[in-house]
Amino acid sequence: MRHILPTNHFIFQFSKSNFCKFLLIVLCLSFQVSHLAFGISNKSKIFIPTTTTVNPLPTICSSETAVILSATVSPDPEGGSIQFQIDGANVGTAVSVLSGVASMNYDGSALTHGNHVVKAIFNGNGSFTTSTSPDAILSVNGVNPGLIAKGASAPGPACSSLNPNVTLVPNGTTSIAATGNGTITYIWQQSIDGGLTWTEPEGTATLPSNTSVQFNPKSMTTTTKLRRVATSTLNSIACMAYSNELEYIVYQAPIVASIIASTYNVCEGSTLQLTNATPGGVWSSNNFESVTIDASGLVKGISASASSSSNVSYKVTDGNGCSKNVNRTIAVRALPEVTSRILVCNGEVFNLSPGSAGTWISNNTAVATVTNAGLVTAVATGTVSFTYTNNTAPRCANTTPLTTVNTSPLALIDSENFEICAGQPVTIKGNVTAIGNWTVTLNNGSTATGTDNGSFEIVVNPVSSQNYKITSLSSASCNAKSADLTGTTSVIVKSTPATPIINVVDNCNETSTLTASNYTGSLLWSTNEITESVTVSMTGNYQVSQTINNCMSNSGSATANPKTTPAIPTVISPITYCKNVTATQLIAVGTDLLWHETQTAGIGDNAAPIPQTAILGTINYYVSQTVNGCESERAIITVNVNDDCGSMPVTLVEFSVRNSENAVLLAWKTTSEINSSRFEIERSSNPVKGFTKIISVSSKNNELGGNYNYTDFDISPDNMIYYRLKMVDWDETFAYSKIQQIKSGNIPATVLYPNPASQYLNIKTYDWKDVTEIKIYNMNGSSVYELSGDQLIHKLEINKLLSNSYIIEITRKNGKKELSRFMVTH
Repeated sequence: MRHILPTNHFIFQFSKSNFCKFLLIVLCLSFQVSHLAFGISNKSKIFIPTTTTVNPLPTICSSETAVILSATVSPDPEGGSIQFQIDGANVGTAVSVLSGVASMNYDGSALTHGNHVVKAIFNGNGSFTTSTSPDAILSVNGVNPGLIAKGASAPGPACSSLNPNVTLVPNGTTSIAATGNGTITYIWQQSIDGGLTWTEPEGTATLPSNTSVQFNPKSMTTTTKLRRVATSTLNSIACMAYSNELEYIVYQAPIVASIIASTYNVCEGSTLQLTNATPGGVWSSNNFESVTIDASGLVKGISASASSSSNVSYKVTDGNGCSKNVNRTIAVRALPEVTSRILVCNGEVFNLSPGSAGTWISNNTAVATVTNAGLVTAVATGTVSFTYTNNTAPRCANTTPLTTVNTSPLALIDSENFEICAGQPVTIKGNVTAIGNWTVTLNNGSTATGTDNGSFEIVVNPVSSQNYKITSLSSASCNAKSADLTGTTSVIVKSTPATPIINVVDNCNETSTLTASNYTGSLLWSTNEITESVTVSMTGNYQVSQTINNCMSNSGSATANPKTTPAIPTVISPITYCKNVTATQLIAVGTDLLWHETQTAGIGDNAAPIPQTAILGTINYYVSQTVNGCESERAIITVNVNDDCGSMPVTLVEFSVRNSENAVLLAWKTTSEINSSRFEIERSSNPVKGFTKIISVSSKNNELGGNYNYTDFDISPDNMIYYRLKMVDWDETFAYSKIQQIKSGNIPATVLYPNPASQYLNIKTYDWKDVTEIKIYNMNGSSVYELSGDQLIHKLEINKLLSNSYIIEITRKNGKKELSRFMVTH
């Protein structure tokens, strides 16, 4: 049985120290003495509650062997012990509490990767109750490095250098990505000393934890090991692990001596011996069209034109299968180019090429001799060849084809002198004495051919006076000497007269007058007329030439475009005004209008007149138009001013129009409205053809008047538009305002209005007949509205769309798509 003791009796059961502790507990925990139960015995105690808390725990790597577990008991029990538990199992023995804290070193290497629950259990002490801490988390960050494998190609061994292609992460079943409970990153390391030291390969960086990442090592010139370092980062604690190692074996190439020869130049068709001190090699040529080489190293020059230089190689292969080539460039020298004459005449002297830097010899000096400068003298009939050797090592030589020495042929011009107009052809005639086929050449380069003894004709077209003579004669026997070429023909070329110039005057009576100038001879027109001026009535191109000294000039030409008097302008007539009513400026449809006061006389004014309405009666106005410089007859506009018009229902003091974005804004103002019913806005692109009502606006019918406005969206870009107000009374009598005109701006192909919109969105486009589909997309790119075919309408109902921005896509027959943005607000 327990009793509730008086408060003063309870206090005397404690020592001073216990009493202080008791007061602290009463203050902090709102302890109520009335609820404390004690035994009847004077030895009954009160148990003070405690709070045990595991102090913050670090994140550790799985390889770490020690971690400090620490807990705090509050209030300080001045004794007792704490038993730590991990994942519900006791860890070691209980640890004493000193100054409210207990701690112990724990070997964490046995813990698995991940989070572990740590608790601290206080066993109580004296007057302090037992308590268990909330769960605390000990995170163990571990990493399994996975497995790496070589790429599919070039795994090694290799000679001199190795490009190992790629190391994959993963590669089928042979490569495995690293795992861990943190964020995984990778770096690669390489070692060229068998794994004693490791460095990061040049140009690589930490790779993301993406198992599809591929690493491409640089080309290796020595045996190299690669490994991958995987790092797991958890709570800012990084733990590392090393993968398996890949070894790429690179063998060094054998050492080979240089290629030796007395010279490294060879003539075409000649040979050159090469040697090498390293045994066991194989000779080869990289260009058999230029040089060849046999197994003993004997080079033969084939063609200098096949390559500017050619390499021969000596290749030695060692026991590892590694080869080393040494190369030598062999320059093939072309045989010197030589030129000669195939046929010459006895006694003729001519030059061979080249004429220097070498020596010439003749193989038959009885037929022809030659100097080192290449000067040949034919001394007898027969055949001969010549050999040239240059002075540059290795001194290549070449021999000319055979030259035949024959007797000399003869040629003669027998044409008389000529006198012609420029551009006329002339035929020059002559005779040839020769053996076999021959060619005669004149000094203008023209030629004629024949066989044996015969004649020739050569047509020439000289542009100025000159003499023609034979410059050469070659035949199957030989080429003629200059003494055997005789005769000269003189051709005098008379100059071509100047080309006449035509001046054209296009008249307004459907004719044009053409007048020639810049001439002194007789004229001839393409109309067969010979006068200085001609008159034509047809549009077209006409020519005229002049003749002087029986020579005709080139034709001058010009185009005639006879003009026609234009039609009179289109006007509205008659026009009736009430007396003293403000009239509007007269209008007419035409080009370059001129306004006149009379039917025929006077000088016109560019500005259209404004009729006066102060005087009753009728007055006529006249207007003409000028097209292509021709003025039309004058159209008549009759203006009648009447007295019987009645009173106006509305006093209009202002009516204006102006451009706005994609529209025209109309505004008007009245100062008096009596029995006024409405205003009708009328629009026209050609006032002469009439106006069309576009909207009716109700009158405010205010004696003091009012302000009105309207926005016209239904307009075309870059167009002249005319507006007028029709002011209608209740009895349907009406009056018109002054006509206002404006040129619309550059309107986009498609206009959306209103924008922002709430209930409806109007689409205005000038090629609506070509529209095939309309789609509306939200800002996520999803289609929320579609129309096509017969469903297409100008006015879209959008009240079900959420308030936001949208994109409208308009598709036309040609496949072109137009995108525009609009807003929906509700």
